[in-house]
Amino acid sequence: LPRHLPAYAHMLEAAPRLLGVQAGDAVLDLGAHIGVRTAVLARAAGWAFGVETDDRARTRAIENASRNGVSAEFASFSWPESIEDVAPRFMGRRPLVWIDTGRKELGARVVEAVQGLDPRRVALQGSNPLALAREIGKWMAAGWTFLRMERWDLDPNAPFAEAVAVLASADQRPP
Repeated sequence: LPRHLPAYAHMLEAAPRLLGVQAGDAVLDLGAHIGVRTAVLARAAGWAFGVETDDRARTRAIENASRNGVSAEFASFSWPESIEDVAPRFMGRRPLVWIDTGRKELGARVVEAVQGLDPRRVALQGSNPLALAREIGKWMAAGWTFLRMERWDLDPNAPFAEAVAVLASADQRPP
């Protein structure tokens, strides 16, 4: 967890608003870690699916969702494999997708898999401003619209801040 917990709490509180989550929405959280953000999104939507490649973190995520009484499921495969596995559950639902990119850029397979779900909105969270800017540029080149960006100083001792960029599909029809 980040060192500045109040800033982290503000980011979590903002997550459903940033994605535009409403009851009944399908939500996919890539980079779910121990499931805290997934639980917040699931509480707003009614259900969310989180993907975390570390199996121990996935186990904690399942425990956290259960303790908090939210409907969330988790997978611990690679992102493209997990998206492929869960894709039938998202088809026709125009999901909202949160992607914690960390300090890196997404691979082409991940972007293609996410875009194959036909999401309405995507939130890209990252702590490397150059990687995040390049990622935003890739999505915009694919026809996505940049809506907004917010940032949080989650670790005052680090030389970076967490930022979340929200992008919208050109097709905003409801599911």
